[in-house]
Amino acid sequence: MQNFFLFIFLLFCIVPVQAVDFTGKKVLHINSYHAGYAWSDGIEEGVKAILLPEKINLKFHRMDTNRNNSPDFMAAAGLKAKAEIEAFQPDIVIVADDNAVEHVLMKYYRNAKLPFVFCGVNWDASVYRLPYRNTTGMLEVGLELGAIERLKDYAKGNRIGFLGTDSTTDRKSYLYHTEMLGIHYHKAYFSSNFEAWKTDFLDAQQNTDLLIMPELSSIDGWNAQEAEQLVLNNTRIPAAATQEEIAKFALFGIVKVPKEQGIWAARAALDILAGAIPDSIPMTKNKLHRLILNQRLADRLGIQLSKTLGAGVPLENR
Repeated sequence: MQNFFLFIFLLFCIVPVQAVDFTGKKVLHINSYHAGYAWSDGIEEGVKAILLPEKINLKFHRMDTNRNNSPDFMAAAGLKAKAEIEAFQPDIVIVADDNAVEHVLMKYYRNAKLPFVFCGVNWDASVYRLPYRNTTGMLEVGLELGAIERLKDYAKGNRIGFLGTDSTTDRKSYLYHTEMLGIHYHKAYFSSNFEAWKTDFLDAQQNTDLLIMPELSSIDGWNAQEAEQLVLNNTRIPAAATQEEIAKFALFGIVKVPKEQGIWAARAALDILAGAIPDSIPMTKNKLHRLILNQRLADRLGIQLSKTLGAGVPLENR
C-alpha cells in the first residue's frame, strides 16, 4: 500500500505537460546497465508508466557497462548506442546513469540538434561539461550524511568505512562524499568480485566502527544468499545501505527511489516533445527517500532501534 501511495505522489508531484497528442513519437531510452539490475529496472518502470499511456513508440537499449566496465568495453558500448540512435531516429533520447551520459551524450551529442534528458547521474553533472543546449536532467544524490548521523547512535567508535564496488559509480560517489560532503572515511573498499567482497566485509567488521554500503549486486560472481548468511553471522558493526536491493545486508537502508528518476525524465521528455527548449527546463536532484529497517541484524547486534530513526522518511520494516 505504501508503494502505491508513493507512486501516486510521483505521478502528480511534477507539473503535468500540456494536452498534446504524442501518438507515434519515438523515444529511445539508453540504460547504462542491464535488465535485472534493480536500480535501472526501477528507472525503466518510471519511464514506461509515463510514456506508454501516451502511445509513444518507446525503445530500450541497455549498455551493460556495470558488469563490463573496462574502458574498451565502455567505448564500444557507446558506439553501439550511437548506432542504435542512428537506426531508430528518435525524437528524443533519455540516457540513464553516468556511463550513458559520458560515452554517448557527451561524446557524440553535446549541444546537438537531437534533444536529450538524463537521469541517475551521481552528484555532479559538470564533470561531463553539462549543461548543454539540448539537454536537461535529474541528478542522483544520496543521504549518506544522514545515514552516518543515524549510525553514530549505534556505533562504538567513529571510524567510518565505505564498502563499494570497483565501478565508475562507486568511485565517483566516494570522491564526492569526501569532497562535497566532507565525510572522512577511515577505510574504503572497492571490491572487484564476490570473493574480494567477502574478505573486505570481514575486514571492515574489525577495522571500522560504522559502514556505508552504496552498491553490491553488480559484483562479479555475486551470491545474494551466501552474502546474506555471511552478513548475518559476522556483522559486528552497524551499516547503512543506500539502495533498496542491498538493504538486507545492512542495519538499515536510506534508499533512493529509482522510479522518481524515470518519471521525472519521461515527463521532461514530454515537455520537450510538446515544444519546450531542453535547457529551459532546470536540472534538478532527486528528493524522495525511504527508510528500511533490518530487524534481524538489529537483533544480532543487540540494538533497540530508536523510534526517531526514520523521522521525516517513509519507513518499512523487513
